Amino acid sequence: MADPLKTRLWPWLLSVALLVAVLALYWPLLGFDYLNCLDPESVSNNLIVLSGVHEGSLAWAWRSFDGGVWQPLTRISWMLGCQWFGSGPFGQHAINIILHSANVVLLFWLLFRLTGHLWTSALAAGLFAVHPLNIESVAWVAERKQVLGLFFALGCVWCYAGYTRGTKTRWLQYILAVLCFALALMANPWLLTLPLGLLVLDAWPLNRGNSQTHGDHAPGWRHFWMEKIPFLILSGVALLLSVQAVRFYKASEDVLSVPFFTRLLNTPLASLRYVGKVFWPDPLVVVYPWPPISVVVALIAAFSLVSLTAFLFSYAQRQPFLRAGWLWLFALLLPVIGLVQISEQPLADHFMYYPLIGMVILVSWWLRDRAEQQPHQATLWGLAGTGLIIACVCLNHYQLRYWSNSRALFTHANDRTQYNATALLFWGKALMAEGRTDEAKKAFLASAKISPNRVQCILNVGELSAQENKPEETYACFLGAVKIRPQSAAAQFALGSFLDAVTTNKVNVVLHLTQAVKLHPDYPEALNNLAWSLATAKDSRVRNGAEAVRHALHACSLTGYRYPSMVGTLAAAYAETGDFKQAVKTAQRAVDISVEQGVTPLVENNRTLMELYKAGKTFRQP
Repeated sequence: MADPLKTRLWPWLLSVALLVAVLALYWPLLGFDYLNCLDPESVSNNLIVLSGVHEGSLAWAWRSFDGGVWQPLTRISWMLGCQWFGSGPFGQHAINIILHSANVVLLFWLLFRLTGHLWTSALAAGLFAVHPLNIESVAWVAERKQVLGLFFALGCVWCYAGYTRGTKTRWLQYILAVLCFALALMANPWLLTLPLGLLVLDAWPLNRGNSQTHGDHAPGWRHFWMEKIPFLILSGVALLLSVQAVRFYKASEDVLSVPFFTRLLNTPLASLRYVGKVFWPDPLVVVYPWPPISVVVALIAAFSLVSLTAFLFSYAQRQPFLRAGWLWLFALLLPVIGLVQISEQPLADHFMYYPLIGMVILVSWWLRDRAEQQPHQATLWGLAGTGLIIACVCLNHYQLRYWSNSRALFTHANDRTQYNATALLFWGKALMAEGRTDEAKKAFLASAKISPNRVQCILNVGELSAQENKPEETYACFLGAVKIRPQSAAAQFALGSFLDAVTTNKVNVVLHLTQAVKLHPDYPEALNNLAWSLATAKDSRVRNGAEAVRHALHACSLTGYRYPSMVGTLAAAYAETGDFKQAVKTAQRAVDISVEQGVTPLVENNRTLMELYKAGKTFRQP
């Protein structure tokens, strides 16, 4: 007879083992840098996020569609990371590791609770913990939504499982499940198909609707759909917000549109590639180029998927976990498979963070079934599961090193793929940051040759020209970027800021900065520069004190009055309206912030301006 104490201890010991495995494997992340792809606009160069949590940043988090995703909780988590740990990458990586660790342990306990199979649940959670496909979701700060969203999604499933048990607190559990689902969507709206995943769990392992386990009182599928209505309503809201976010992203950012028919052809091919990467995770790169796709290839891929599905379903009567794992995979993969364009890539490793759970369940319970069917070889099948985890650990350790910095990551991507315009672009940016301008320019030109209308390439060449003190080339690049994509806020801002630095005629400066603000109303740098020009330009036809105050107030509100240069701009705007009392008060605030942050040049500059305002005078640019 088993010792009850040992029986109770094993789940906790396995939880600790899983936790230690994740921390040991991902510990190197704490020394890794931010990446130059998505991390700058998400965190490292985002002045709103860097300013921490305050009224203005919280309001922005809830209304922002930046990056083509509505993800308020994820943005708030970035802000908290900056507030708690500073602006460096250490704290943000630590949060990602903690969240992934929590997800692994929660997944283990959830599977154990649902099935009662201790070691199989540990195997599934272990495979999920160390599988190299998950590196992208854990190592990439900009992909915080994956790990944060899963934390709340697993909480939703946990509460939902409690609801299905029919205890006295079942309706409280149901309400908590709906609440957790709402939080999951606020972290990552592409979890909107989780209600389909709950339907999958109803069949297995919950076995709801099974007359053999529930008798004549077994609820029908109509009942299951009815109880998903609150979840589906939340999914509908998330879908509407996501579609709006994608439209904003494609309209205002440097995004290459991929025709729907191309994406449709890619859907079965990408699905097969995702399944293939579960069993053979090579190559794994941060960005994948579009492969040549024909109708014939797409049809072969679709036929292969249908055949594989039919094969797995043929065993579902005796092995229901095969169907459950397979359906979970596609239920959670559906929003990101490409039918709606949310990415320029044909597939992305981080899209598998949620669907992978279905595959590890399928594999783990298949190994358990083999061991039960062949008890004389049970040890062999157990060793096979252990071997899978060891193989994943080795592959994870090997792959993780590429994420240490941008140059290593995109060098690897270029080595393992061909005609990868995005990888060349960000490899060039990494080289530019290291001062290797000639190599960087070659990388940008190579990227532009593959993708000619890529505005970011042109802007980067313009930045290189500015570093080399070639104003004519810089102007030509920035102007060319605006002509190619006039709806790009980044291009309008780059051109406006360049003109502001090289000319005393502020008419075109204000024109382009105003356009940048119209395209992106929550753009602190553009708001600040526009307000400064409106408040301090020599030309009276350009100056507009009221507008300057409005834009400067918005910039300061977004950033929580944390940046002395922006507070100084607000002081100049007040002076332009004739409110010198408020100008002096605001300038003093800019001085205090500069002193607190140790920014000596701004201390003297703001003191000089404050004396000017005390004398009832405004500042004019030379």
